[in-house]
Amino acid sequence: MKKSLALSALLIFCLLGGASAQAQSVDNSGISFRNQALGGAISDDFDLIYDPIELRFVNGVNVFTNLSNLSNNNELFMDDYSNNELFLGLSAENPWFNNVWSSVLFKFRDYRTPGYVSFDRGEDLSASGYGYLEGEYSGYLDSNLDGLLDTYNTYSYMEEDYTEEKNYDFILNNSAEISGLVVGLRFAKGHNEESETWANGYGEYEDEEEEYWNWGQSTYSWTERNHLLDEGLDTAFTSQSGDFDNLYERSYTSLSASAMDPDFWGSYELRGDLHFTSYLETDNSMGVYSRTDEDYNTEHDAYLTNDYLDYSQNEVGEYDGSELGFAISLRKTFDQQAERKNDGFWKVGMGGSLGSYDYLDHQDVTRTAVGERFDGFGQDNSDYLMDENLIQSESNDGTADTKGFYLGGLLNIPANEEVYFGIGAYFNKMSQTGDLANLGNMSYTTIRTVYEDSFTEEDDASDYVSVTTDAKVADHTLEYFSTSMFIPVGLEWKFTKSNKWAMRFGANFNAVRYTWNDLYQITSKDTAVTETVYGDGVVEVATGENEYISTTNQREFSETTVEYCYGLGYQPNENLQVDLLTIFDDTNDRPSDEIWTTGYLRRLRLSFSLKF
Repeated sequence: MKKSLALSALLIFCLLGGASAQAQSVDNSGISFRNQALGGAISDDFDLIYDPIELRFVNGVNVFTNLSNLSNNNELFMDDYSNNELFLGLSAENPWFNNVWSSVLFKFRDYRTPGYVSFDRGEDLSASGYGYLEGEYSGYLDSNLDGLLDTYNTYSYMEEDYTEEKNYDFILNNSAEISGLVVGLRFAKGHNEESETWANGYGEYEDEEEEYWNWGQSTYSWTERNHLLDEGLDTAFTSQSGDFDNLYERSYTSLSASAMDPDFWGSYELRGDLHFTSYLETDNSMGVYSRTDEDYNTEHDAYLTNDYLDYSQNEVGEYDGSELGFAISLRKTFDQQAERKNDGFWKVGMGGSLGSYDYLDHQDVTRTAVGERFDGFGQDNSDYLMDENLIQSESNDGTADTKGFYLGGLLNIPANEEVYFGIGAYFNKMSQTGDLANLGNMSYTTIRTVYEDSFTEEDDASDYVSVTTDAKVADHTLEYFSTSMFIPVGLEWKFTKSNKWAMRFGANFNAVRYTWNDLYQITSKDTAVTETVYGDGVVEVATGENEYISTTNQREFSETTVEYCYGLGYQPNENLQVDLLTIFDDTNDRPSDEIWTTGYLRRLRLSFSLKF
């Protein structure tokens, strides 16, 4: 009676909440080579030890290391090709608590990849490399050919291009028998961080044709200087730099609680799951550009041209959300084997999820430019000073709600000691709706000051200060709907008299349909106003046209695919299991007719798992 009440209480909580379907794999736990080779229709120990209920039925002590090759199935053991990640997994009956089984998984990666960098100044200075490159050229010249060195020229350059990735995942899973029930609790936490030192967009702002950087531009700086030795001054100085930094981070924490009644109705098992996940995702992008140009005229002892420009573009995105869900299932075991992963059974289940997310996307653009022109004569209005400042910002913030539903079933049949067959069917439906307060505060502030004559500096009609402002606000609604169906099929054939070898074939059919609705509605827009104040006191106000565009956009996409997979398994003894995945794959520049050569063997995807 107690166990029935406990299970009923859990199922009530499940129906009131939302959780990931138990048929889906555990976050970041990976999928075994056996499961992948059989199309996802038949599981292995690695798939079960991170399930809060199935862990109870996994025998012995299971050890998974980097030799297991389960963190990324594209790793090539014999070719020394890896994703450079520490991978450790362990499952066993808990030595400190009776009737408790525990498993733990840990993944860690810290990887820095240098990009290709180079610069070319002809014969004077050229170099190339990876990651970080710096160079400098210096030369003394006789500019007037009088036999004396009178000019000193220098040129320097720096470029930096790195991509860094740091991540970890930790999963602790526990399963126990309490009052005839099997209960489980799984905790998972992880963090992923990626950073880049190159531009992931273009540096430009509205009403300006000049681009300050292109997509993919690495962080760089260069200077060029022409120096007169006798006068001790620079006749020309030019410098330019671009500093780029992109940082993406995602953290998650999840908690899953499960309960199963193994004797719910004869040999039927009833199971319920409750799952909660929260995560925070940030995506920051920064670009800063600076430029300086100076030209000096020795005849007039003054700089004829001075140009200074500073431009920055920053974008910050933040997504903070959580999801709650449920899953219930009914299982019937009709052919019990020595290990639960080989049982003959059928299972049907359903589940749903509810989630909500807050997000913010904000972009700032600033531009400061100073220009001076002076010919030393003060004629033809050729002398002036220009000072310009621009501020542009746009932000989107709001909330999104998600809903999900799934229905599925799985059938595993051990036909005899040599043949095992599995087939399943899953239907998923999900929707997401987001309402954004699109605070598109497109505010422009431009200040420009012009002087006719740098000698008199008198204010007149040719001198002015101009300020332009503009702003708009809009509502932005995004809707996303998806429907998918997944049908996996797998066949495992054990051969040789000892049945230690197993050939595996799998196929999965997947049908998906997506719909996006994007509604952008301007709710208010301030008319662009430009106010100009001239040096003689005249004020001019110019009003732009108050035009704007609201749009409704819909996209639909549907696709059906069939994927075939295969593999080979070998269990020489009760302590070691060896698995190969897609052993005849012709990818990685390997032709399909190149079999049993050194290159073919080096590219085999192998997994070694231990059990004690």
